[in-house]
Amino acid sequence: GRYKLEFTSPAESDIASNLAGTTSTSGAYLSDLDNTKISLLGKEYSIVLATRPSATKQSSIKLTLMSGAASDTLAEGDEKTYTLEGKEYKVKVTYVDDDEAKFTVNGEVVDKMQAGQTKKLSDGKEIGVSEILYQSYAGGVHSASFFLGASKLELQDDLINDSNSGYEVVGGSETIDGAHVIITGTDNNVTFKINTIEINMSAEDDYYVKEGGKLSDVIVDSGNEKEALFTNNFDVEYKGLTKEKTHDIKLSSSTDRK
Repeated sequence: GRYKLEFTSPAESDIASNLAGTTSTSGAYLSDLDNTKISLLGKEYSIVLATRPSATKQSSIKLTLMSGAASDTLAEGDEKTYTLEGKEYKVKVTYVDDDEAKFTVNGEVVDKMQAGQTKKLSDGKEIGVSEILYQSYAGGVHSASFFLGASKLELQDDLINDSNSGYEVVGGSETIDGAHVIITGTDNNVTFKINTIEINMSAEDDYYVKEGGKLSDVIVDSGNEKEALFTNNFDVEYKGLTKEKTHDIKLSSSTDRK
């Protein structure tokens, strides 16, 4: 399968040397894209970090995307309860500095995270940081924006002026075999423009979907990642064959001319 998102007008960002947006022709950050929303296959994500990651930087891009069942912003020391799938999660922001935040969730201490990082809780749910605000002066704001039940994607392409793929989708901390990323656009070291984002999905194995079955279940049963179905927001289901009415048509020859 192939999913292709095409922007009617390019998604643009200045080139910056830091997250604050200080412009620089050799910068690694695409700060104008940070904390913007993007819909992929009907699922909304936030771009939590956009960078030019390669050594030469120009024409390379890495997008870190997050979505989650719950999202919020809490100041350092604040606590709030969220309900996911019938279970309550009490989240508290215990520490914030200029680039990291620390949480406790239902009393479970979560290691420090930077924007774009996720951590798995003991019950399998993930929490991820989308933005950190730290004002170092007295009375300044110390807060962290986060997703609970986070779903994280990383999309990378080191050469946006061709149609080749050098990377596969990263879902959470797992590289998704067979889900290749192609991002096209332009980069003149002043303005970075994205024209298309494309994911080519190729099965690593032959999958047999029985009647009443779903492709996602078969992929998991085969020991592969269901995230090969990009965003997990679509599936293939086999309902079986239907019995249709039939009609007999008979041809008979009376002569060699009719």
